[in-house]
Amino acid sequence: MNYLFDLDGLLINSEELYLDANKVYFRRFGFDFSEDLHKQGTGKKFAEWIKTVTDIDLDGETILKERNEVYFELAETRLHLMPGAKDVLEYAKQNGKTALVTSSNQDYVDFVFNHTGIAGYFDKVVAGDHVTKGKPDPEGYLMAAKDLGVEPATCVVFEDAPNGVQAGKNAGMKVVAVPSPYVVGDPVFDTADLLLNSLEEYIENETEL
Repeated sequence: MNYLFDLDGLLINSEELYLDANKVYFRRFGFDFSEDLHKQGTGKKFAEWIKTVTDIDLDGETILKERNEVYFELAETRLHLMPGAKDVLEYAKQNGKTALVTSSNQDYVDFVFNHTGIAGYFDKVVAGDHVTKGKPDPEGYLMAAKDLGVEPATCVVFEDAPNGVQAGKNAGMKVVAVPSPYVVGDPVFDTADLLLNSLEEYIENETEL
């Protein structure tokens, strides 16, 4: 089996940091960035999505860049791996080929790698700026399989967001869902091959795939 991992909210605690960063950033414009909005944006390409919910007179990429400056300030001291993440990454590295498939751009991935030391667990990385279509389109996961030289059907995808689960299923792969608390209960998670509360539960339950 080969293992393809999402990043934000799955391997690292970034979702709570993004919510806080959004609240701080959008307060500058008198815009209340609510937890409900955060749920809507989870797993989507932020620069595209944010323009559909705000009328701030800046382009999406500029908003993303400025918001990320706030995020990075918070992440410097608060970013950490999610429970069970390191154990699952070590297990995956020992048992198959591995890739990181994220909607975030490469510079952000590098920042996370520097802070968490997990770069060595991945044979390949497919970042948001490597693809033309974001999740739920399967492009990123299919690109990862191709880069690894494996068939999609031999891959298992780990995701925390509905769009990511759909991307994995659309790629013809098995999907393990560990729902983010911001989107738990979404019916899309019912389509996952394995539904977990935490990555800590994966290794003992892999035989259920």
